[in-house]
Order: sequence, then C-alpha cells, then structure tokens
Amino acid sequence: MPRCSVILFAITMLGLTGCSNHAAQPATPPTAPSLAGPISVPAAAMAGNVQQVQAPLYPPEAKAQKKQGTVILHAIIGKDGSVRDVTVISGPELFREAAVRAVQQWKYKPYHFMGKVVDVDTTITVNFRL
Repeated sequence: MPRCSVILFAITMLGLTGCSNHAAQPATPPTAPSLAGPISVPAAAMAGNVQQVQAPLYPPEAKAQKKQGTVILHAIIGKDGSVRDVTVISGPELFREAAVRAVQQWKYKPYHFMGKVVDVDTTITVNFRL
C-alpha cells in the first residue's frame, strides 16, 4: 500500500479527511445535546438542591395500624425550582396521596446544565416512619 494511502487510512480513522500532502479537515463536530426538554438527574444529585421541604401528613389510618412505608415518585423540577408532574412509581397505596401532596410543595434551587437553567426529570423518595 502506498504511503499516502496508509496515512489517509489513519487520518480517516481519527475522523479527519485528506491525504498527507493536503490539509486535513476535521470531521463534522458532534452536536450539543438538546436542552428543549427536561434532563434526567439522579435523585441523589437533586437531594442537595432541595431548599424547602414540606413533611407529608402521616395518614391517620396508617398511624392507627402502625404502618410504615416508602413511596417513590417521578417528578419534573421546573427552571424556577417548583415541582410539577408528580406521579407515583411505587409504594403502599396508603401513603401515596400524602407523599404527592407534600412533594408538590417542595422547592429546589434552579439546576444549571451547560450554562443554562433547565427543567429536571428525577425521582423523589418519601419515607413514612413512626
């Protein structure tokens, strides 16, 4: 294989085009991820951004039965830090409504990604313990 072909093959594998006696051109740069929708952020990362927490009201029926449980919620945190679009992923039926009502009142610090404030898609865990 002629020397130019070997160099051309190596340059092509690196994402560049052209031969050694031509100026190499970079491949098309990757596009930045879209910031149109909410970005997914792990619950542990968002836990540090909570500014205001409303404790859930322990359901009287659960208290009388000495029941405990954990509810896992899916939520969107808006650019302003408000919680919206809360849905239950799992947890005892007895605690679900109380968990959703409490979390809807929580407030988060705005989340920054790539220099912009963005909506966040995350999960929230609410524990009910006596």
